[in-house]
Order: sequence, then structure tokens, then C-alpha cells
Amino acid sequence: MNGKELLISAINKVIFNRDIFPAHIGADMLKELFVTAKGQDFCHIAAVAAENVAGNPIKPYFEKEKLLAIYRREQLDFAQQEICDLLCRNSVEFMVLKGGIIKDFYPEGFMRTSSDIDILVKPADAERAFGILSDTGYEYKEKSLNDYHFYAKNGTHIELQFRLEVGNDACNGVLEKAWESAIPFESELRMSDEFLVFYNLAHAYYHFTCGGCGVKPFVDHIIMENTLNYDKNAFYLLIKEAGLEAFYNGFTALCGVWFGEGTHTELTKQMESYIFSGGVYGNDKNLGKAQGQKTGRGKYFFRRIFKPKKELAAQYPRLEKHPILLPFYQVRRWFNLFGKAKRKTAKAEMDGIFNSAELKDMFKQLGI
Repeated sequence: MNGKELLISAINKVIFNRDIFPAHIGADMLKELFVTAKGQDFCHIAAVAAENVAGNPIKPYFEKEKLLAIYRREQLDFAQQEICDLLCRNSVEFMVLKGGIIKDFYPEGFMRTSSDIDILVKPADAERAFGILSDTGYEYKEKSLNDYHFYAKNGTHIELQFRLEVGNDACNGVLEKAWESAIPFESELRMSDEFLVFYNLAHAYYHFTCGGCGVKPFVDHIIMENTLNYDKNAFYLLIKEAGLEAFYNGFTALCGVWFGEGTHTELTKQMESYIFSGGVYGNDKNLGKAQGQKTGRGKYFFRRIFKPKKELAAQYPRLEKHPILLPFYQVRRWFNLFGKAKRKTAKAEMDGIFNSAELKDMFKQLGI
């Protein structure tokens, strides 16, 4: 077995109670498992799977990652409860998204790691919610087209979202109906079960087209399939309306290979390679490949040099009131590329753009 196969077998054992993880693993393979799991933010799962492997030379490193995952979950849960209470006290309707909900379906909460807390508010409430967090001691970082970024006192990253978008117009149109699907849950609102499953797929689609989505949304999907008794017909209608049928078919085929009895096809092999090469959220080279294939090399290259005004205004808010400053802010943005890290990022993305043809067949089969 290689590192990818070991990680998938570890997830099957720990999360889905399928006893297919080998009892004896050599030191080199354990190290490969650690590196692969680290790249997908699943070291804590690998740690649980490998805790009884005899002579494990890197057991302390695995245990450290498990403790870190438990600590991260505690920090996230504390910050999430704090911000939910704050919004409730100020009568702001909201929905917790992604890991903040799905963690409750895992055998243990720490098994579903997250890098941040995603909370959705209505567009009409966005500025008021922004003011509430700012006035209560949350550190404001920046604004994007769809959200405000804050940090809690314990360092937790918070995305206060006011719009759900994934780049696909049809899919964005479906996501706009998120509030229509909302149902009361204690003192907050939540997406209906079928919309929650759909949003996980749509979000995976977004990251997939931006360089890779990681293994996590596939695990989330199977977790929800095993836990939620959602309306399948309503879910399929959402997929159809969003134009994600082909992506869903490929997505669930790979789910079957990893966590069921499915066998690899050429498509699932390509998807697996792409996902593992990109890590948890994709990488810059894969981003260049994906966007170069999706939008066309020349068009995407031009867009990266001359950022659209709408996106630039999110980065430089003054541009909203003074559109005449557009050329100035375009040039100012270019100067950001002079840093070593930025140059490295830009080079990797450009390399990907000019190798985007590698993804042609896969993207075509996935309807991208």
C-alpha cells in the first residue's frame, strides 16, 4: 500500500468502522502515511488508526497531531458558541455552515477538523453584523466579495459570509435560495438536510475548480449519507438546477471507490491524483491548470493581470466611491508581486496555466 491507500484505509477504520487498516506497517510506510495525512489534514485520524501498530517509530508525532486536532476543535467550538450567542442577543438571523454543523455527525467532534468558522448572515444584515463583531472586540482583517474576515480573541479565524457563490451562475442561483430552505434549530437557523448535502457538493465543486478540494468533502458526504434521512428527490432537483449532475456522478463514484465497494475508472484515477496533488484546498499550480482549462488560458491570464473592478474594489474599498482610481489600484496590486512569496505563487500559477490541457478530459467528463 502507498500513502494514499493507507490514509483512505485509516479513514475507513476510524470513521466508518471498516476494519481494513493493516496491522503491520513498516517505518517507511508510516512516514509516508504521516506526510500524506498531513497534506490532507487527517493526521489525527491516521494517529487513531495507527496507535496499535507495533514498533511505530513516529507514534509521538501522530499523538501530537491528534492532541492538536482536539485542541483546535475546542477552540473552534468555543468561538462558534460565543459568536452565535452574540448574534442571537442582537437579533441577527444566521446559519452556521460546513464543519460547524457536520462535526456533530462524526463519531467524535475533533475528527472533523476546520481551519475557520463559517457563518452566513443575510445580505441586508451584513453591515450590522460587521458592526456588532467590530464593536465587541473581534479583530477585522479584510473584506472579500462575499464575506468579512475576523479573528476571535483566541485566534480563531471567522468568515462572516453574506453571499454564497461558487463561480457557476446556475449553482449560485440555487445557493441564493439557502434562506428559503432554512429551518429553526434551537436559537438559530440551519439549512435543510438536503440543502446541507447540496452545499457540501457545491463547495467541493468550487474548490475543485480552484485547484483541488481535498478528501474532506467526500468524507463529509458519506457521513451525511449515513446520518441524515434527507429528501433525495429534492436534493436531485437542486443538483439538476445547479447543473452539477456530471460533477455529482464523478464525486459519488470516487466516494464509492474510497469508502464503498466501487472500483477505479480512468476518471476516478484522474480525480484522485488531482486531489492528492493539491492538498486540502488545492495549490497554485493546480489553480492555474484548472482555471486555464475552465475559462481559457488567454482569458484567465488577462484576468489575473487586470483584476475585475468588482474584485479589486473588495480589496480596496475606496475604489467604490472613486472609480477613476481603477488604474492606480491595478498598478498598486502589481507591486504586491515583488515579494518573494508572491513571485513564487505567481510563477506556480502561471506554470499551471500553460499546462492546463492535462485536465481537459477530466473537466469535460465532470461538466466543468
